[in-house]
Amino acid sequence: MALSAEQRDLYRTDGFLLMSGLFTEAECDSFIAHVTACKTSQLSSRAAPAEGQGTELSMALHPKLHLAVQGCLEADGWSSAAAEPDLIQAMYFWQGSEQDRHQDGYYLPECLAAWVALEDVSSANGTIWVQHGSHKRRLLVHRDFAHGGEFYGVEYNEAVDRVFEQNAAAGLREEPVVAQKGDVLVFNGGLIHRGG
Repeated sequence: MALSAEQRDLYRTDGFLLMSGLFTEAECDSFIAHVTACKTSQLSSRAAPAEGQGTELSMALHPKLHLAVQGCLEADGWSSAAAEPDLIQAMYFWQGSEQDRHQDGYYLPECLAAWVALEDVSSANGTIWVQHGSHKRRLLVHRDFAHGGEFYGVEYNEAVDRVFEQNAAAGLREEPVVAQKGDVLVFNGGLIHRGG
């Protein structure tokens, strides 16, 4: 799905964009069945997975998602030619990740993420939490933790929490993403977020 001008503006302002109904329930169910079958096969055989097994990325590489990600890259300032997304990593969470606050861009500079709700999610069942606009503020980088850096001797998660608090004091709010099965959240690598 190509992004509208309004969606690009929302992404630029908030650092994320929630797109409703990008995938159908049947597409979500099919992907869940595939991942479950891979896990069951790996657990029952105790053998190394066959080549290609467990690496099915049909949803991550789906044309619907490709266009949405490309539109967000362009909203981040990439030219149309340079905004061709590359898949770096794909993960499937069996439950809420409960990850501490972090910025993906610390680990993968200039990245963005696409998070697919494979079931209805809210704060009650482990959704993702995002801090609006935090992508426009402080992005932690490795030199911040080196000798002489602002956060030298500080653990990464504590540093992110400090930046989060500075952002909150400036009026940036954190909220849970409430999404329906098939919705997709695309977000900037500098956005502070956490798992529920």
